Amino acid sequence: TLAQLAKSGVPIMAVGQTADQQPGFHNYKDADNFVKQAMQQVARSDKYLHQDPTADLVAGLRSIKVKPGLAFNGPDTSLRQIRRRLSNRGRVVFIHNSQVVEQSISLEFDEDCRDPRWLDAWSGAAYLVEVSDDNTIGLRLAGYESVFIVCGEGPIEPGSLPPSPKTLRPGPGAAEIELDSWQLTVIGDDVAGGSLSLSSFELQDWREIEELKYVASSGQYVADFEVGQVDPGQAVELDLGRVQGVALVSLNGGQVRPLMVSPFRLDISGQLVSGSNTVSIELIPPWRNRLVGLAIDGDQRYAQFNGKQNTLIASGLLGPVKVRLENLE
Repeated sequence: TLAQLAKSGVPIMAVGQTADQQPGFHNYKDADNFVKQAMQQVARSDKYLHQDPTADLVAGLRSIKVKPGLAFNGPDTSLRQIRRRLSNRGRVVFIHNSQVVEQSISLEFDEDCRDPRWLDAWSGAAYLVEVSDDNTIGLRLAGYESVFIVCGEGPIEPGSLPPSPKTLRPGPGAAEIELDSWQLTVIGDDVAGGSLSLSSFELQDWREIEELKYVASSGQYVADFEVGQVDPGQAVELDLGRVQGVALVSLNGGQVRPLMVSPFRLDISGQLVSGSNTVSIELIPPWRNRLVGLAIDGDQRYAQFNGKQNTLIASGLLGPVKVRLENLE
């Protein structure tokens, strides 16, 4: 228990309201009293610190002689992390931005994080981590984006790892082209009349389109756009913005590339051409809204969704969709 740990000299920090009750109802008065007494014992330890959530948590930990394995230096506390030790004494760190807005932060690891690498969880590829002179790592996370860092996998020979794709994105000052006129086609037996085609379509949630509110068939989005001169080697990115579903993306009839999690971005360097371009996106929506629709239609297999019309989830390509081109001037 916490009281036993405190008695043995383990540093403990409580953030926010101190626990004064247990979560259950069985003998709750006695159990609540036990929790209060235990916390009183913890508070008497000279290695205990009670801190307000708005205070500097890293400084608080250091004041009780605890050095965090990973510290964030940024204006927000909406980043989440999970750390796991490996059998070789290495470490895997998962970092997640829990907000919709992009965040720029710096990471400070303890000395146990040797030879860090970025890990692409989709492909298993490792990429070079750029560590600054003050032993921090700069990181820019899009809304809801997640990254992995692996430490302790052995020395990194110079030139043995490629730079992270994140460092090859168009930087500040990039030119932007917003794609705001789309053609949307949805074909399926869950669409009234078997199909729906919308021209000059502005991106919106399918819940706002009566014909698509309860549809789970995939939709095909197509947009044409013009660009000026595209230089060889120029970094170009396609950013789909918000996507509620799975997006299968093709540019100018090329390879279809799936995007399943945020950020819904693709490196399209070398694929964009000067002049006319066409982007095609097959959007596979989530199934929940379709199940609610089936219940409304009287399908008894989905009777548990009766009365759930007010719990529909967002569906479709919401955007804004932008093409970003590196500024070469």
